[in-house]
Amino acid sequence: MPVCQYCHKKWTWWETLKRTFFTVSFKGIPCPYCGERQFVSKKTTRRYGLLLFLIPLGLLLPLIGVPGIYTLVYLLVSGIFVIGIYPFILKLSKEEEFPF
Repeated sequence: MPVCQYCHKKWTWWETLKRTFFTVSFKGIPCPYCGERQFVSKKTTRRYGLLLFLIPLGLLLPLIGVPGIYTLVYLLVSGIFVIGIYPFILKLSKEEEFPF
């Protein structure tokens, strides 16, 4: 779980999802406790990019003969997994870091 770089309080899983998916802007993510804005670290951006790669892999399943229902289940489960694991890999930084 991410820890605020200013007040050093640990965010909850739900608070992290809420803050990152609903209040993200180029101005950063506000801390639910102190309100200071922080940014997603470069390392988190790279890790999450690799995790997101799992979802499009499911689109290749029909090409190797996997039935459509299994492909849909894979896409649903992998999407839920990627979103659910995000708060555990999220690291925050005080300054904006560009991923490249």
